[in-house]
Amino acid sequence: MKADLEIIKHFAAERLGDAVTAREIRRFVDDNCRVAVEHFGGDAPWADDLHAGWEHGLDARRREAADLALLLQSVGMALFQAVANYSHTDVVAATTINMQIPGFLPGEPYHGPSTSVDVRPAL
Repeated sequence: MKADLEIIKHFAAERLGDAVTAREIRRFVDDNCRVAVEHFGGDAPWADDLHAGWEHGLDARRREAADLALLLQSVGMALFQAVANYSHTDVVAATTINMQIPGFLPGEPYHGPSTSVDVRPAL
């Protein structure tokens, strides 16, 4: 059974890593995908409609990335807690410490030198 727990812990850690990636995708969209209305035709009659459509799509992608990050983080944390409950250990203290890392919480941008923060609790 120990090997099964290790597999679940590995999967949980991967989901937490995916959550960081999803947050970085959202940040990338925020930082790099805004386009001024002038680039959609300037004074052309269709420019405002094209720009509004672009912004609407961009906001939808931002929301999707944020929702995905939250879901993946929830899955990862739930799996770690399930392993802890089964193996009679407790990861609440370790995850609380890791959640103090900037950018770990959903919707909180991480602007550090890299996104390779190890957020896996030790079991």
